[in-house]
Amino acid sequence: MSRLELVDALLTGDPRARGRVLDAGTGGGHMTALLAARRPVELVSVSLDDSSFARAGERLPAGAVDRVVFILGDLADPGFLAGRTFDLVVGDYLLAAVAGHRPFREDQVLRSLVSRLARDGLLVLTGMEPFEPRRSREGEVVWAILRWRDALAILGGDEPYREVPGWWAAERLREAGMKAREPLHSEPLRWSPAGLRAVADSGLRAAGRAGDPRVLSTARARLGALCREAEGLARSGGKDGRLAWGRDWVVLAGPSASGPARGEPGGPGAERTSQQPSGPRQRGSTLVEYHTV
Repeated sequence: MSRLELVDALLTGDPRARGRVLDAGTGGGHMTALLAARRPVELVSVSLDDSSFARAGERLPAGAVDRVVFILGDLADPGFLAGRTFDLVVGDYLLAAVAGHRPFREDQVLRSLVSRLARDGLLVLTGMEPFEPRRSREGEVVWAILRWRDALAILGGDEPYREVPGWWAAERLREAGMKAREPLHSEPLRWSPAGLRAVADSGLRAAGRAGDPRVLSTARARLGALCREAEGLARSGGKDGRLAWGRDWVVLAGPSASGPARGEPGGPGAERTSQQPSGPRQRGSTLVEYHTV
């Protein structure tokens, strides 16, 4: 199962997925669409980047666009969404994004999510394991491209997305008073040569901002070689023309007084999530609210 399939299975039969739902970090909109398909009474999707709202809107199931409220705001702001609670809070790939946009505020964001959780609510976090035994050349090549991308991002003045292990997220939630399950893991992630080329291109754009043509020249040569090797490996032995490396994790947590989330794939369902947004604006048929931070 992929992380999205895991979350979908965990939420099957859980009434909280049809209640008040917070999508903490819109991102590419994949999780937004999954949550919207369950037709919750309220679905709020939050992002620091309003361009993500259009991407999410394109992925929403038919008839769901009018039921989603997209809010521009900062989950690290303790006043953001103050006074509002949700039956289900989902942070999909959230902590890595926080590391990129709000470095070293992962704990603060986690505390914010916990405070947004209703009594007997459910918190779901996902991420990618940053450390994976690399037993194949496929994995070595994927890992090398990702390392180059992150190193070049730093040289170009950006903060890279820093993934954290699932166990780290579970421990931080326990420290915040939650009862968190041990992480569940997806099947190995599949990386297409085109996707790896896009990762490499993002690193090269960052290298161009480094101000040293030697950095860009070296990076272009090394990443070009790695991408060509990835293409060759995908043709010769990659499953479905893709390379396998890494796994996603999913952590479920609930208030300690109500016990751990009980859901498992195939089980009875997962256990049972200041300032008001200012200046609602209509963008197409999707309501977008703007919160000034």
